[in-house]
Amino acid sequence: MHQLLNFRIEAGDKIIKNHLDTAAKNEKYTSHQTEKELIKISEQILVNDIVSAANNSIGFSVLADETADISGTKQLSIGIRFVNPTKEQMIREEFLGFVPLNDISAASISDAILSKCLSLGLSLDCLLGQGYDGCSTMAGKDNGVQSRIRMKYPKATFVHCSSYRLNLVVNNLSAFPQIRNTIGAIKSIIAFIRESPERRSMIPNVPLLCETRWTAKYKSIRVFCDNFDKLFTQLNVLSNEANGNTRPLAHQLLLASSSTTSLFGLIIISFYSALMEPCTQALQAIQLDLPQVQRHIYELLLVSNLHRNKADMLWKVEQSTNTTKAMFKAVIPKQLWSNGYKCRGMLLPGYVYPISRFINRFASNVVLRR
Repeated sequence: MHQLLNFRIEAGDKIIKNHLDTAAKNEKYTSHQTEKELIKISEQILVNDIVSAANNSIGFSVLADETADISGTKQLSIGIRFVNPTKEQMIREEFLGFVPLNDISAASISDAILSKCLSLGLSLDCLLGQGYDGCSTMAGKDNGVQSRIRMKYPKATFVHCSSYRLNLVVNNLSAFPQIRNTIGAIKSIIAFIRESPERRSMIPNVPLLCETRWTAKYKSIRVFCDNFDKLFTQLNVLSNEANGNTRPLAHQLLLASSSTTSLFGLIIISFYSALMEPCTQALQAIQLDLPQVQRHIYELLLVSNLHRNKADMLWKVEQSTNTTKAMFKAVIPKQLWSNGYKCRGMLLPGYVYPISRFINRFASNVVLRR
Protein backbone atom coordinates (compact mmCIF):
# COMPACT_ATOMS: atom_id res chain seq x y z
CA MET A 1 0.00 0.00 0.00
CA HIS A 2 2.78 2.43 0.96
CA GLN A 3 4.60 1.62 -2.28
CA LEU A 4 1.47 2.43 -4.31
CA LEU A 5 1.03 5.72 -2.47
CA ASN A 6 4.68 6.64 -3.04
CA PHE A 7 4.28 5.71 -6.70
CA ARG A 8 1.33 8.10 -7.00
CA ILE A 9 3.33 10.86 -5.28
CA GLU A 10 6.26 10.33 -7.67
CA ALA A 11 3.78 10.53 -10.56
CA GLY A 12 2.77 14.02 -9.36
CA ASP A 13 -0.27 13.45 -7.16
CA LYS A 14 -0.08 16.51 -4.90
CA ILE A 15 -3.33 15.73 -3.02
CA ILE A 16 -1.97 12.45 -1.61
CA LYS A 17 1.40 14.06 -0.88
CA ASN A 18 -0.24 16.91 1.01
CA HIS A 19 -2.44 14.46 2.96
CA LEU A 20 0.48 12.30 4.08
CA ASP A 21 2.61 15.34 4.95
CA THR A 22 0.01 17.25 6.96
CA ALA A 23 -2.44 14.70 8.42
CA ALA A 24 -2.09 13.47 11.97
CA LYS A 25 -0.54 10.05 12.42
CA ASN A 26 -3.87 8.46 13.31
CA GLU A 27 -5.65 10.13 10.37
CA LYS A 28 -3.51 9.01 7.45
CA TYR A 29 -5.58 5.84 6.86
CA THR A 30 -2.51 3.76 6.04
CA SER A 31 -2.83 1.09 8.73
CA HIS A 32 -3.02 -2.60 7.77
CA GLN A 33 -6.67 -2.73 8.81
CA THR A 34 -7.54 0.23 6.60
CA GLU A 35 -5.59 -1.28 3.71
CA LYS A 36 -7.61 -4.50 3.95
CA GLU A 37 -10.87 -2.52 4.08
CA LEU A 38 -9.89 -0.51 0.99
CA ILE A 39 -8.97 -3.69 -0.90
CA LYS A 40 -12.27 -5.29 0.06
CA ILE A 41 -14.24 -2.20 -1.01
CA SER A 42 -12.34 -2.06 -4.34
CA GLU A 43 -13.08 -5.74 -4.92
CA GLN A 44 -16.79 -5.21 -4.23
CA ILE A 45 -16.98 -2.25 -6.61
CA LEU A 46 -15.30 -4.22 -9.41
CA VAL A 47 -17.46 -7.31 -8.86
CA ASN A 48 -20.66 -5.22 -8.78
CA ASP A 49 -19.67 -3.62 -12.09
CA ILE A 50 -19.02 -7.05 -13.67
CA VAL A 51 -22.25 -8.57 -12.31
CA SER A 52 -24.32 -5.60 -13.47
CA ALA A 53 -22.89 -5.81 -16.99
CA ALA A 54 -23.45 -9.60 -17.14
CA ASN A 55 -27.06 -9.32 -15.94
CA ASN A 56 -27.77 -6.64 -18.55
CA SER A 57 -26.31 -8.74 -21.38
CA ILE A 58 -28.16 -11.30 -23.49
CA GLY A 59 -26.64 -14.03 -21.35
CA PHE A 60 -23.38 -15.26 -19.87
CA SER A 61 -21.31 -18.41 -19.46
CA VAL A 62 -19.66 -19.55 -16.26
CA LEU A 63 -16.03 -20.73 -16.35
CA ALA A 64 -14.51 -22.81 -13.55
CA ASP A 65 -11.34 -24.76 -12.88
CA GLU A 66 -9.99 -26.61 -9.86
CA THR A 67 -6.69 -25.42 -8.44
CA ALA A 68 -4.76 -25.22 -5.17
CA ASP A 69 -3.12 -22.31 -3.39
CA ILE A 70 0.45 -22.28 -2.05
CA SER A 71 -0.64 -24.03 1.16
CA GLY A 72 -2.29 -26.87 -0.78
CA THR A 73 -5.86 -25.81 -0.05
CA LYS A 74 -8.23 -26.99 -2.76
CA GLN A 75 -10.25 -24.22 -4.36
CA LEU A 76 -12.31 -23.39 -7.40
CA SER A 77 -11.45 -20.49 -9.69
CA ILE A 78 -14.66 -18.97 -11.09
CA GLY A 79 -15.13 -16.51 -13.92
CA ILE A 80 -17.78 -15.47 -16.44
CA ARG A 81 -17.82 -14.68 -20.14
CA PHE A 82 -20.40 -12.45 -21.81
CA VAL A 83 -20.96 -9.86 -24.52
CA ASN A 84 -20.61 -6.38 -23.09
CA PRO A 85 -24.05 -4.65 -23.35
CA THR A 86 -22.65 -1.52 -25.01
CA LYS A 87 -22.38 -0.20 -28.54
CA GLU A 88 -18.98 -1.90 -28.99
CA GLN A 89 -20.48 -5.38 -28.36
CA MET A 90 -17.10 -6.66 -27.14
CA ILE A 91 -16.73 -10.03 -25.41
CA ARG A 92 -15.66 -9.75 -21.78
CA GLU A 93 -14.07 -12.51 -19.76
CA GLU A 94 -13.89 -11.62 -16.08
CA PHE A 95 -12.57 -13.31 -12.94
CA LEU A 96 -15.01 -13.41 -10.01
CA GLY A 97 -12.98 -15.08 -7.28
CA PHE A 98 -11.94 -18.29 -5.59
CA VAL A 99 -14.19 -20.67 -3.66
CA PRO A 100 -12.65 -23.09 -1.09
CA LEU A 101 -13.55 -26.75 -1.69
CA ASN A 102 -13.91 -29.25 1.11
CA ASP A 103 -15.00 -31.94 -1.32
CA ILE A 104 -14.17 -32.40 -5.00
CA SER A 105 -17.27 -34.39 -5.90
CA ALA A 106 -19.52 -33.19 -8.73
CA ALA A 107 -22.31 -32.36 -6.27
CA SER A 108 -20.04 -30.22 -4.09
CA ILE A 109 -18.47 -28.37 -7.02
CA SER A 110 -21.79 -27.64 -8.76
CA ASP A 111 -23.26 -26.35 -5.49
CA ALA A 112 -20.17 -24.15 -4.97
CA ILE A 113 -20.49 -22.63 -8.46
CA LEU A 114 -24.20 -21.87 -8.13
CA SER A 115 -23.85 -20.55 -4.57
CA LYS A 116 -21.02 -18.22 -5.58
CA CYS A 117 -22.97 -16.87 -8.57
CA LEU A 118 -26.11 -16.31 -6.49
CA SER A 119 -24.18 -14.65 -3.65
CA LEU A 120 -22.70 -12.15 -6.13
CA GLY A 121 -26.14 -11.32 -7.50
CA LEU A 122 -25.87 -12.99 -10.91
CA SER A 123 -29.21 -13.79 -12.55
CA LEU A 124 -28.90 -17.48 -13.34
CA ASP A 125 -31.89 -17.26 -15.67
CA CYS A 126 -29.33 -15.68 -18.04
CA LEU A 127 -26.90 -18.59 -17.67
CA LEU A 128 -26.41 -19.87 -21.23
CA GLY A 129 -23.10 -21.73 -21.09
CA GLN A 130 -20.56 -23.64 -19.02
CA GLY A 131 -16.84 -23.98 -19.72
CA TYR A 132 -14.68 -26.53 -17.88
CA ASP A 133 -11.99 -29.11 -18.55
CA GLY A 134 -12.92 -32.59 -19.75
CA CYS A 135 -12.54 -34.70 -16.59
CA SER A 136 -15.52 -36.88 -15.70
CA THR A 137 -16.26 -34.90 -12.53
CA MET A 138 -16.78 -31.69 -14.51
CA ALA A 139 -17.92 -32.93 -17.93
CA GLY A 140 -19.78 -36.16 -17.09
CA LYS A 141 -23.03 -36.48 -19.09
CA ASP A 142 -25.02 -38.21 -16.36
CA ASN A 143 -23.67 -37.04 -13.03
CA GLY A 144 -21.00 -34.44 -13.78
CA VAL A 145 -21.01 -30.79 -12.74
CA GLN A 146 -22.28 -29.64 -16.13
CA SER A 147 -25.19 -32.11 -16.12
CA ARG A 148 -26.20 -31.17 -12.57
CA ILE A 149 -26.28 -27.48 -13.44
CA ARG A 150 -28.22 -28.17 -16.64
CA MET A 151 -30.88 -29.98 -14.62
CA LYS A 152 -31.61 -26.66 -12.90
CA TYR A 153 -30.76 -24.34 -15.80
CA PRO A 154 -31.38 -26.23 -19.09
CA LYS A 155 -30.07 -23.41 -21.31
CA ALA A 156 -26.56 -23.69 -19.80
CA THR A 157 -24.85 -25.62 -22.62
CA PHE A 158 -21.50 -27.20 -21.77
CA VAL A 159 -18.46 -26.49 -23.98
CA HIS A 160 -15.20 -28.35 -23.38
CA CYS A 161 -12.28 -25.86 -23.31
CA SER A 162 -10.78 -25.87 -26.85
CA SER A 163 -7.25 -25.08 -25.71
CA TYR A 164 -7.45 -27.93 -23.20
CA ARG A 165 -8.61 -30.35 -25.92
CA LEU A 166 -5.76 -29.26 -28.16
CA ASN A 167 -3.28 -29.95 -25.37
CA LEU A 168 -4.78 -33.43 -24.94
CA VAL A 169 -4.04 -34.15 -28.62
CA VAL A 170 -0.36 -33.45 -27.97
CA ASN A 171 -0.38 -35.46 -24.75
CA ASN A 172 -1.82 -38.42 -26.68
CA LEU A 173 1.50 -38.63 -28.55
CA SER A 174 2.91 -40.05 -25.32
CA ALA A 175 1.21 -43.31 -26.34
CA PHE A 176 4.37 -43.86 -28.42
CA PRO A 177 7.25 -45.02 -26.16
CA GLN A 178 9.75 -43.06 -28.29
CA ILE A 179 7.85 -39.80 -27.73
CA ARG A 180 7.30 -40.50 -24.03
CA ASN A 181 10.99 -41.24 -23.49
CA THR A 182 12.02 -38.16 -25.46
CA ILE A 183 9.84 -35.89 -23.33
CA GLY A 184 11.35 -37.44 -20.20
CA ALA A 185 14.85 -36.80 -21.55
CA ILE A 186 13.99 -33.16 -22.37
CA LYS A 187 12.69 -32.57 -18.84
CA SER A 188 15.75 -34.17 -17.26
CA ILE A 189 18.23 -32.24 -19.41
CA ILE A 190 16.54 -28.88 -18.75
CA ALA A 191 16.39 -29.56 -15.00
CA PHE A 192 20.05 -30.66 -15.00
CA ILE A 193 21.20 -27.50 -16.78
CA ARG A 194 19.05 -25.14 -14.71
CA GLU A 195 20.01 -26.49 -11.27
CA SER A 196 23.51 -25.01 -11.51
CA PRO A 197 24.32 -21.31 -12.25
CA GLU A 198 27.58 -22.42 -13.85
CA ARG A 199 25.77 -24.75 -16.26
CA ARG A 200 23.20 -22.08 -17.04
CA SER A 201 25.98 -19.75 -18.14
CA MET A 202 27.15 -22.30 -20.71
CA ILE A 203 24.00 -22.11 -22.85
CA PRO A 204 21.04 -19.76 -23.50
CA ASN A 205 18.34 -19.89 -20.84
CA VAL A 206 15.91 -22.76 -21.58
CA PRO A 207 12.63 -22.40 -19.62
CA LEU A 208 11.29 -25.35 -17.64
CA LEU A 209 8.84 -27.62 -19.44
CA CYS A 210 5.57 -26.70 -17.72
CA GLU A 211 2.67 -29.18 -18.09
CA THR A 212 -0.10 -26.75 -17.10
CA ARG A 213 0.88 -23.57 -18.94
CA TRP A 214 0.64 -24.91 -22.49
CA THR A 215 2.10 -21.92 -24.33
CA ALA A 216 5.09 -22.02 -21.96
CA LYS A 217 5.54 -25.74 -22.67
CA TYR A 218 5.67 -25.21 -26.42
CA LYS A 219 8.09 -22.32 -25.99
CA SER A 220 10.34 -24.49 -23.83
CA ILE A 221 10.44 -27.22 -26.50
CA ARG A 222 11.12 -24.65 -29.23
CA VAL A 223 14.04 -23.10 -27.34
CA PHE A 224 15.38 -26.57 -26.49
CA CYS A 225 15.36 -27.63 -30.16
CA ASP A 226 16.91 -24.36 -31.35
CA ASN A 227 19.81 -24.83 -28.90
CA PHE A 228 20.12 -28.60 -29.10
CA ASP A 229 23.60 -28.53 -30.61
CA LYS A 230 24.90 -26.34 -27.77
CA LEU A 231 23.18 -28.52 -25.16
CA PHE A 232 24.64 -31.67 -26.72
CA THR A 233 28.13 -30.17 -26.83
CA GLN A 234 28.01 -29.09 -23.19
CA LEU A 235 26.71 -32.47 -22.05
CA ASN A 236 29.62 -34.06 -23.88
CA VAL A 237 32.08 -31.71 -22.16
CA LEU A 238 30.56 -32.27 -18.71
CA SER A 239 30.54 -36.07 -19.15
CA ASN A 240 34.31 -35.95 -19.68
CA GLU A 241 35.52 -33.06 -17.52
CA ALA A 242 33.00 -32.48 -14.68
CA ASN A 243 33.61 -33.52 -11.08
CA GLY A 244 31.66 -35.67 -8.63
CA ASN A 245 28.18 -36.86 -9.51
CA THR A 246 27.88 -34.38 -12.38
CA ARG A 247 29.99 -36.49 -14.73
CA PRO A 248 27.96 -39.76 -14.64
CA LEU A 249 24.67 -37.84 -14.75
CA ALA A 250 25.81 -35.80 -17.76
CA HIS A 251 26.93 -39.05 -19.44
CA GLN A 252 23.51 -40.65 -18.88
CA LEU A 253 21.72 -37.62 -20.31
CA LEU A 254 24.12 -37.55 -23.25
CA LEU A 255 23.30 -41.16 -24.11
CA ALA A 256 19.55 -40.52 -23.72
CA SER A 257 19.65 -37.48 -26.00
CA SER A 258 21.85 -39.08 -28.66
CA SER A 259 19.77 -42.16 -29.40
CA THR A 260 18.25 -42.30 -32.88
CA THR A 261 14.70 -42.76 -31.60
CA SER A 262 15.04 -39.80 -29.23
CA LEU A 263 16.17 -37.52 -32.04
CA PHE A 264 13.35 -38.55 -34.34
CA GLY A 265 10.96 -38.13 -31.43
CA LEU A 266 12.35 -34.64 -30.92
CA ILE A 267 11.65 -33.80 -34.57
CA ILE A 268 8.02 -34.86 -34.19
CA ILE A 269 7.60 -33.01 -30.88
CA SER A 270 9.20 -29.83 -32.23
CA PHE A 271 7.03 -30.01 -35.36
CA TYR A 272 3.77 -30.14 -33.42
CA SER A 273 4.98 -27.63 -30.83
CA ALA A 274 5.66 -25.14 -33.62
CA LEU A 275 2.10 -25.70 -34.87
CA MET A 276 0.47 -25.63 -31.44
CA GLU A 277 2.17 -22.59 -29.93
CA PRO A 278 0.46 -19.90 -32.09
CA CYS A 279 -2.78 -21.90 -32.21
CA THR A 280 -2.92 -22.26 -28.43
CA GLN A 281 -2.40 -18.52 -28.05
CA ALA A 282 -5.20 -17.90 -30.55
CA LEU A 283 -7.55 -20.29 -28.72
CA GLN A 284 -6.97 -18.41 -25.47
CA ALA A 285 -8.03 -15.08 -26.98
CA ILE A 286 -11.01 -13.47 -25.24
CA GLN A 287 -12.70 -12.48 -28.52
CA LEU A 288 -12.57 -16.05 -29.89
CA ASP A 289 -15.79 -17.77 -30.98
CA LEU A 290 -16.54 -21.36 -32.07
CA PRO A 291 -16.33 -20.70 -35.86
CA GLN A 292 -12.81 -19.36 -35.32
CA VAL A 293 -11.93 -22.48 -33.32
CA GLN A 294 -13.15 -24.54 -36.27
CA ARG A 295 -10.92 -22.62 -38.67
CA HIS A 296 -7.82 -22.95 -36.46
CA ILE A 297 -8.26 -26.71 -36.00
CA TYR A 298 -9.06 -27.26 -39.67
CA GLU A 299 -5.79 -25.51 -40.61
CA LEU A 300 -3.90 -27.82 -38.24
CA LEU A 301 -5.55 -30.84 -39.85
CA LEU A 302 -4.53 -29.64 -43.32
CA VAL A 303 -0.89 -29.30 -42.30
CA SER A 304 -0.91 -32.69 -40.52
CA ASN A 305 -2.44 -34.37 -43.57
CA LEU A 306 0.20 -32.76 -45.76
CA HIS A 307 2.98 -34.21 -43.63
CA ARG A 308 1.35 -37.63 -43.65
CA ASN A 309 0.90 -37.72 -47.43
CA LYS A 310 4.28 -36.22 -48.33
CA ALA A 311 6.53 -37.63 -45.63
CA ASP A 312 9.33 -38.52 -48.07
CA MET A 313 9.51 -35.06 -49.61
CA LEU A 314 9.22 -33.28 -46.28
CA TRP A 315 11.99 -35.42 -44.81
CA LYS A 316 14.31 -34.16 -47.54
CA VAL A 317 13.29 -30.62 -46.66
CA GLU A 318 13.80 -31.41 -42.97
CA GLN A 319 17.29 -32.64 -43.73
CA SER A 320 18.17 -29.24 -45.18
CA THR A 321 17.16 -27.15 -42.15
CA ASN A 322 19.93 -25.82 -39.93
CA THR A 323 18.30 -27.01 -36.71
CA THR A 324 18.00 -30.61 -37.91
CA LYS A 325 21.53 -30.62 -39.29
CA ALA A 326 22.86 -29.45 -35.93
CA MET A 327 20.83 -32.08 -34.11
CA PHE A 328 21.94 -34.97 -36.32
CA LYS A 329 25.45 -33.98 -37.35
CA ALA A 330 27.38 -35.98 -34.76
CA VAL A 331 24.72 -38.48 -33.78
CA ILE A 332 22.88 -40.14 -36.69
CA PRO A 333 24.81 -42.63 -38.83
CA LYS A 334 25.23 -41.45 -42.42
CA GLN A 335 23.50 -44.52 -43.88
CA LEU A 336 20.36 -43.82 -41.82
CA TRP A 337 20.52 -40.12 -42.61
CA SER A 338 20.40 -40.92 -46.33
CA ASN A 339 17.87 -43.75 -46.07
CA GLY A 340 14.55 -41.99 -46.64
CA TYR A 341 12.53 -45.20 -46.25
CA LYS A 342 13.68 -45.85 -42.68
CA CYS A 343 13.30 -42.19 -41.79
CA ARG A 344 9.79 -42.11 -43.20
CA GLY A 345 8.93 -45.28 -41.29
CA MET A 346 9.94 -43.67 -38.01
CA LEU A 347 8.35 -40.29 -38.66
CA LEU A 348 5.08 -41.34 -40.27
CA PRO A 349 3.32 -42.82 -37.18
CA GLY A 350 4.02 -39.63 -35.28
CA TYR A 351 2.40 -37.57 -38.04
CA VAL A 352 -0.58 -39.90 -38.57
CA TYR A 353 -1.65 -40.52 -34.98
CA PRO A 354 -2.52 -36.88 -34.07
CA ILE A 355 -4.84 -36.62 -37.09
CA SER A 356 -7.24 -39.16 -35.62
CA ARG A 357 -6.89 -37.44 -32.22
CA PHE A 358 -7.80 -34.08 -33.81
CA ILE A 359 -10.90 -35.63 -35.35
CA ASN A 360 -11.96 -37.35 -32.11
CA ARG A 361 -11.38 -34.34 -29.87
CA PHE A 362 -12.92 -31.75 -32.17
CA ALA A 363 -15.58 -33.80 -33.99
CA SER A 364 -18.33 -31.42 -32.85
CA ASN A 365 -16.44 -28.32 -34.03
CA VAL A 366 -14.61 -29.33 -37.20
CA VAL A 367 -16.22 -30.12 -40.55
CA LEU A 368 -13.74 -32.18 -42.56
CA ARG A 369 -13.59 -31.44 -46.28
CA ARG A 370 -12.25 -34.05 -48.65
